[in-house]
Amino acid sequence: ERPDQEPLLSAKDIDDNFPIALVPRYASEKHVSLDLEAIRERIIRDPIAGAKMLSEYLAARPEWAAKRAEVDLKRAELEHIQHELEIFGPSQDNKAAKNRVIFFLLQTTLEIERGLLRK
Repeated sequence: ERPDQEPLLSAKDIDDNFPIALVPRYASEKHVSLDLEAIRERIIRDPIAGAKMLSEYLAARPEWAAKRAEVDLKRAELEHIQHELEIFGPSQDNKAAKNRVIFFLLQTTLEIERGLLRK
């Protein structure tokens, strides 16, 4: 209802403010890709699976090959963080690192969306 808002979540386990919602500025001009919406939802619910979906989405688009490599590295980082959480339990550093990776993945979907909307 109010696209000028920028909702933020501040918490102890996050280094900086972590956006929890974003309304693309171009949403009223063009239809938002349903694939990207599904990927964003998966990133939020299951970041590792969401990163895999995003990587697969990028694999079909050669112009985004460099971004796919970054996504794959972030997915590996998430897997490492998850492994450490399972072995050592939660820590502030791991939670913050996980949130930074999730933020990167969500930002990447927005970059792709904006790239698609400019066509």
